[in-house]
Amino acid sequence: MSVPGGAQRDEGLKLYGRGEHLAVIDRLLEGMRCGRAGSLVLVGEAGIGKTALLDAAEGKAAGARVLRVTGVESEAELPFAGLHALLRPALDEVGALPERQAAALRGAFGMAEAAVADRFLVGLGVLSLVAELAEGRPVLLLVDDAQWLDRASADALVFAARRLHAERAAVLAAARDEPPGAGLPGLSELRVGGLDRVSARQLLAGEGLALAVRDQLIAEAAGNPLALIELSRGLSAADRAGSVAPLPLPGASPAGRVQGAFLARVTALPEQCRRAVLIAALGGMADLAQISRAIDAAGGSLIDLAAAERTGLLRVTPAGVSFSHPLVRAAVLAGADVAERMAGHQALAGVLDPDQRAWHLAALATGPDEQVAAELDAAAVRAGHRGSRASTSAAYERAAGLSADPAAKGRRLILAAGAAFEAGQLPRAAALAEQADGLAADPGHAAVLAGVRAQLQFEAGRPADAACLLLDGAALIRLTEPDNAQMMVMGAVNMLWLNAGPACPQLEARAVAMLPHAGASLVEFLQAVRRLQDGDTRAPITAPARPDRRSSSVAQLLFDLIRGDLLDVRRDAADMAAECRDTGIAGLLTYALIYLASAQALRGEFLDAMASAEEGLRIATDIGQAGLTGQLTSTAALLAAIAGDEEACLARVAQMRDLSASAQALSLPGADLALALLDLGAVRYQSALDRMEAVSAGPGRRHPQLLYAYPDHVEAAVRAGRPDLAARPLAQFSAWAGPIGQPWAEAVAARCAALTASDAHAEPLYLRAIAAHEGDGRPFEQARTRLLYGEWLRRGRRRADAREQLLAAAGAFARMGARPWRERAEAELRAVGARPAVVTADDPLARLTPQELQVVRLAAAGASNKQIGAQLFLSPRTVGYHLHKAFPKLGVSAREELARYAP
Repeated sequence: MSVPGGAQRDEGLKLYGRGEHLAVIDRLLEGMRCGRAGSLVLVGEAGIGKTALLDAAEGKAAGARVLRVTGVESEAELPFAGLHALLRPALDEVGALPERQAAALRGAFGMAEAAVADRFLVGLGVLSLVAELAEGRPVLLLVDDAQWLDRASADALVFAARRLHAERAAVLAAARDEPPGAGLPGLSELRVGGLDRVSARQLLAGEGLALAVRDQLIAEAAGNPLALIELSRGLSAADRAGSVAPLPLPGASPAGRVQGAFLARVTALPEQCRRAVLIAALGGMADLAQISRAIDAAGGSLIDLAAAERTGLLRVTPAGVSFSHPLVRAAVLAGADVAERMAGHQALAGVLDPDQRAWHLAALATGPDEQVAAELDAAAVRAGHRGSRASTSAAYERAAGLSADPAAKGRRLILAAGAAFEAGQLPRAAALAEQADGLAADPGHAAVLAGVRAQLQFEAGRPADAACLLLDGAALIRLTEPDNAQMMVMGAVNMLWLNAGPACPQLEARAVAMLPHAGASLVEFLQAVRRLQDGDTRAPITAPARPDRRSSSVAQLLFDLIRGDLLDVRRDAADMAAECRDTGIAGLLTYALIYLASAQALRGEFLDAMASAEEGLRIATDIGQAGLTGQLTSTAALLAAIAGDEEACLARVAQMRDLSASAQALSLPGADLALALLDLGAVRYQSALDRMEAVSAGPGRRHPQLLYAYPDHVEAAVRAGRPDLAARPLAQFSAWAGPIGQPWAEAVAARCAALTASDAHAEPLYLRAIAAHEGDGRPFEQARTRLLYGEWLRRGRRRADAREQLLAAAGAFARMGARPWRERAEAELRAVGARPAVVTADDPLARLTPQELQVVRLAAAGASNKQIGAQLFLSPRTVGYHLHKAFPKLGVSAREELARYAP
């Protein structure tokens, strides 16, 4: 019904002024019922009405299965505590999940021995469990006080919520504005503000308040509905009638006043009841049996909670004790003295699991206590096995605070710093590493600290400083841990290669001296390539033999990319990605997808490259890998440039430049190269030349991608009428192409030479390039060679020969979706009197979205919906949805017909 002044009311729940919020919630629930999954976070101050809106959603979700949890600040360091409490009623269904996902969930929840797992494998398990539950009836997940969820639970829930698509499911959460970065970042938010005066008056109607008293309450509560209710409830009859004495209102914020009102009600409870209520508040998400045993241990019984239940402060259910509002729990804790809190922690420590016990014992410690520190150590190890690096770090940090021995304290701080870095908590990792400085007595621990500090320096955009730290750390363990030392040295080499600043010959010399012959040869090769990129085209380059190995590494992928070995990069990156998907290691998967997308793009597999880049971007966004996001966005910008999608290319470039403000700018040269290629395709030759001149003379000249862009520089210079500016990039590319020995590089080098040669010498070079291109795995470059040769033939009035080359080029460009390049070839065809329409090609796969393409590729290879979902971090139902959308685009009606699209 409508209320004067625009306020709206839900009669059953007495919600005033929340019509817009309820309408949004209604749409979320309607999508849930219709198989359009969604998520929403209600954000606002304490007491503003978020919990009431969750209650309203639960009341409106008739027929749905509702799972609900409230975050508890005291359990924010317990891995997966919140997620366990949320899903506890549905854990009997875990057996229906794929084996790895089921094992990950059981391990995370302490239901089985946990193998070391990535936290996103747990998120995938949550996704699959919700999808499984939603097959029977709609599922609504409600999370109150989400800012107090432990980080592992929040990450897994966000991961799942972002991938719910075609399921009958919804996630609705409520979170306070503080602390920053808490809650469920990455999900859509809706702000909940204070009530307007009309709605506030409606809320207080029937409370028997004099008008002046009512208006004073409204002014004091600042639109906070819970403050209005609780402050009015605490008034005496005389106060309500408008006594001449001032109203007894506390002078804190509205939320503080509400907490004070709750505290007054708690204080009025009998002593035995207050003790039991305190244990329930300290117990967080403990189940009813655990709370009951703890109260018994403190000399009471569960019945002691009855008085609090009668006043409406809490509710006792088979699942546990739930407080009527999160501020009630806060009031209980605020009103207890230190002796009462210690007694409550002691009672709980005797009945809870080892992880919870460790934290309750830590709360009792008043000074160094090695026994409790050791229990926290064990809790940290278990948290690591469950995939929660944030909880691991917190446990080690608290253990360090209880350590009397400086060496033990240093070890724990180092482990805490490393886990914080892996959890993406970079400022916290830096602070912990600073505390650990000087406390590492063991060389191995000192090396670990050096590794953490190196990663922090690298993330801060100081690769040379990072490399120096790694080499220092490697020197400490060179004799005792030679394999780890070599890995650190190679990591330093990797960072030095990506260094956008001055060369570091002293550091490189140290690295060479610390490596065996094969590694030293590789470093010397990289040094020579960098000298080449700095302009020294006469220095000899010797490409080392590819090492014989059973598995690839991220560093090896980079080295193979610099060697021009695109086939190996593509194969090894695809293998690494498959292994990461199989094990659920999402963090490493992002690195694999960077190289897979790059290799696919360079090999002309543009649709697959965009699918890989988009998948990598989704995962990097979830994990918070800003630097990797920039590199993946660079690939996406390059692909948009090739396709001639100027709007998309410019948008991607803007993304990269925004990212560079908060992360290292290693991807920025890729932005300039993408723009140059966009200009080149659009025959804006001078603009392309200006961009290439700028990037090749600036700090980005050492970017690995520039090795592949020298031919663009040559073509832009020649076409802009400045062949003199083509000499340097031609010499650089030729000096690199020879030693790496790749057929595609030989072909492109011959093409570039032909572009700059006189007419008398150009044709043999073009013919050599076309011959070398056969089977070289780079169809886009082959088509560009034919286009340039065709243009040269047309200018020589050899129309028939030109037509042959231009038709081949136009057809190839059309099949690859390279629109501006196809248009260039078609314009040349018209100039020789040919009709370009015959080269039009339509690849059905180009009609698919990147994710649809991935699903179709896997389905074509014979994978089931569940298998596809496990690999792509999607639910089986979402996989089915993508196939349903893809079938008519491909003109197929049965899954068997997809075999022709197998990769």
